[in-house]
Amino acid sequence: MSREHQMLTWHTLEGDLEAKQKALAETDKSKVKRVDDLRTDISRLELSIGAAKAEYDKIKAANVAETARFAAERRAEYSAMLENFTATQVAAAERTAEVWVQLAAELGASPDELAAVRANTGSSSGLLQTAAQPPLL
Repeated sequence: MSREHQMLTWHTLEGDLEAKQKALAETDKSKVKRVDDLRTDISRLELSIGAAKAEYDKIKAANVAETARFAAERRAEYSAMLENFTATQVAAAERTAEVWVQLAAELGASPDELAAVRANTGSSSGLLQTAAQPPLL
């Protein structure tokens, strides 16, 4: 082999080495860039996941509080409704009893019999007191 041929081989090998190193450097850079991009994407996703979970927990807490508030309001409304219904029923029962007492008087019941019926009927205050007690739920 001649010196020129050896020099050409040497320069060719150096050129190939430089090309391979450049390709390796570019490959590493592209891989490093890709790895960096993936790490950046992962960081963003982790932040997004954290924010989404925090928002979910916030909404969940608001829903739990709203459900508890609604249950308390519903319980209070039902209690008031039952108290009103009971008071209405007591008033209707007393009115009905008074109508029967008046009918008995018109049909000729004695004052002693009317007094006994009125004593058995009682007053509404005791019935309303009992009815006004909150139900055991």
